[in-house]
Amino acid sequence: MKIIKKLTLLFALTLLTVSIIPVLSSCKANNQFTNDQSQTCEHQWIEADCLYPKTCRICSQTQGQSLGHQFNDATCTEPKTCQSCNLVEGDALGHSWAAATCEKAKTCSVCAITEGLPLTEHNYQNGKCVICNQSEPLARVYGQLTYQYNEFIGTRGDNGATVMLIPYNDEVKNYDNHKAAMLLSGKYDSGIIVEECDGYGNFDFGNSVSAGKYILVAISNETTSGQRFDDEEFWKFLVDGAFGNLFSDKDRESLYTFIGYSDWTFEILTIEPNDDIRFTHDFGYTYI
Repeated sequence: MKIIKKLTLLFALTLLTVSIIPVLSSCKANNQFTNDQSQTCEHQWIEADCLYPKTCRICSQTQGQSLGHQFNDATCTEPKTCQSCNLVEGDALGHSWAAATCEKAKTCSVCAITEGLPLTEHNYQNGKCVICNQSEPLARVYGQLTYQYNEFIGTRGDNGATVMLIPYNDEVKNYDNHKAAMLLSGKYDSGIIVEECDGYGNFDFGNSVSAGKYILVAISNETTSGQRFDDEEFWKFLVDGAFGNLFSDKDRESLYTFIGYSDWTFEILTIEPNDDIRFTHDFGYTYI
């Protein structure tokens, strides 16, 4: 009887063993380990990424935390983008355009990319560009006129001499330049500027001269020239060739009158914005 009980117990144990082994094998195959079992796993780690921590591919044990996204800021052309996994979020900002000016093309104020071309050249009127409203950059023209008083006293300032700055273009004669032709100091609508020298022969137009091409005419108050005495027609020819033809016929006759027999000279100037130009001339000894 005892032998039968022992055999029965042994058979029952054998059946239990046979039924447990497949279950354990199934758990291992499905990574269903207890904590104690995971400690015996020869881990094969998958590195952490933006969403998941470092994870064993066999037992699914984890270490640490997920990295989280590291987003680059959105730009004008690209949305907010994770630099690790390239996940995008939202939309690109789009360009923020500043309108084109006379000097610059249409420009994005964020990324500085340009589109198209500048509008045109500046058109300055009354100190402002009528297109872009920029203030006109002006130049300074100044200097001194002198003459030789005599061989003992020598050089002196040409007190009362006149300096005239005339824009070198055909539009000047379309204006009323009668006062300028009379050598009266002032700045005229035609762009002509006239100034009288002080007792030392100094003149200064200040920072008031627009960029461009000009004829500077200096007319002495202390010296005369023999040209008009010798041949008036040839003298008029010289005046007209230098600057007289920039005046209307009527104003040119006034110009002849007010220059009189004074000595004069001229120079062509090309003036750039913010120039600082000093002009000097010595008329030498007077003719009479």
